[in-house]
Amino acid sequence: MATYSIGGGNVTHSYSGNNTIYGTNGNDSITNVGNAKVLLGGGKDTVNITGSGFVTLGNGQDSVNVTGNGSVTVGKGNDTIKIGGNGGAISLGGGNDLLSVHGSTGPITLGNGRDTVSIGSNATITAGSGPDSIFVGGTAAITAGNGSDSISIGRGTISVGSGGDSISVAGNGAVTESGTGGHDTIALGIGNDTISEQGHATVKVGATGGSATIFGGGLTVTHSGATTQELVQSGKVTIDGGTTSTKFIAASTGSDVFVGGSGASTFYAGGALTTMTGGSGSNVFQGGAAHTTMTGGSGSNLFQFLTVSQGGHPGGTTIITNFVSKDQLYLEGNSLAQLNAAHDITTKNGNTFISLSDGTTVELKGFTSLTKSEITTNHK
Repeated sequence: MATYSIGGGNVTHSYSGNNTIYGTNGNDSITNVGNAKVLLGGGKDTVNITGSGFVTLGNGQDSVNVTGNGSVTVGKGNDTIKIGGNGGAISLGGGNDLLSVHGSTGPITLGNGRDTVSIGSNATITAGSGPDSIFVGGTAAITAGNGSDSISIGRGTISVGSGGDSISVAGNGAVTESGTGGHDTIALGIGNDTISEQGHATVKVGATGGSATIFGGGLTVTHSGATTQELVQSGKVTIDGGTTSTKFIAASTGSDVFVGGSGASTFYAGGALTTMTGGSGSNVFQGGAAHTTMTGGSGSNLFQFLTVSQGGHPGGTTIITNFVSKDQLYLEGNSLAQLNAAHDITTKNGNTFISLSDGTTVELKGFTSLTKSEITTNHK
């Protein structure tokens, strides 16, 4: 392996073989046919390596093209880097950089500029505070900053900051947002996913065959596939159910809107103001400690109100908007006779009001003919 040292100034050199090339500041153009190690100073440099390469450049607007495997470090400037094989460690300075790697890479560190990154296979990426665009075709572990990032991965883990991010995960994924300032859009694919969101987000759960567990702040969630979805949060949430079983768990504070799909839906109210609408599948509604509005779907509907010992959150006020005779009530295990004897059932203005000993009140809008067949002794 030969070693070359080029002086300062604007130089153009071509080499062949396996070489090490050193340079100082200047606008340099280096071409090497074979494997090469290139270390240049600041300036607007162009490096083309036909083979594998190790490239370190200073500040400047640089262009690096390595046809084989490559490791690259660049300074400040708007740089363009293309690696035809696998990448080793890659570090980008401040600037709006463009990075493309055909295969997998070692660790990638981005600067604070507006970077665009495309990795064909697997990658571990730490991004800066700029608004970055990142695509990883395989498995990814991405830590993003507080910019508004666009991130798309095949599978893996993503951690973002307080920016308004757009995130897409095709397979299994875990997405965590640590900030509260942005509004994120998250699209999930077939895999099993976990979302943890402290700020506001729109989450779309996609095709059949996966599941999503979602913890968050202010969320809007829609899904259409074979998904079991669970949510515990403290902000405002809107969820539309899918084609198979869906579990909706309301927050301890905030306000939630849950809409069931064609699959079986289970709705759990907590301490948040909650609106629940059943779908065409079988529906189970559980009352909570705050104000809850329940609307049964076209399928079977069970409205249950559990004690603390049964795992419930009693003490709230619930309005059931469309109770009909085919629906069922579970009321702390109380029978209709017990409730009538205690004068806990009254009718007024065409509605039925039920008061339970734990402070829970239930209003059946437009329904006054409650019979024992509509009160069950079993809950789910």
